[in-house]
Amino acid sequence: MNLLQNILDPVIDYYGMIKLTYGFCSAELAKKISGRISPNLDQHAAHERKRNGKFICERLGAACDFLIEDEDMWDVVTWIFENICADRVYFYGADKPIHVSWSPNPIRQITRMNICKSGKRVPQTITK
Repeated sequence: MNLLQNILDPVIDYYGMIKLTYGFCSAELAKKISGRISPNLDQHAAHERKRNGKFICERLGAACDFLIEDEDMWDVVTWIFENICADRVYFYGADKPIHVSWSPNPIRQITRMNICKSGKRVPQTITK
């Protein structure tokens, strides 16, 4: 609910409709997704718990990825940091979805996911 009220609602109020590309990810779904995901860090599991009762992600926030078609997503990242209190934002490119998280203790961090010559994505934190 906090992700919606504190992040998505203000973005939608300002830009209009968004295209949600990735939202909540349960432990079962995470098992079926190949590639680079990190449920213990990315907050897509929100407040879900492991069998032992511990939280999957100790950050205790929530996250989603979205795109606003016909907008430069760097401009959207900039607007988010100037107008609302996001925890972390991952920027993948001007025409790619961004990852945005909300947390009760936001660190207000922007990370650019740069592509190096080998094609691998390399994170570069540019704001804290």
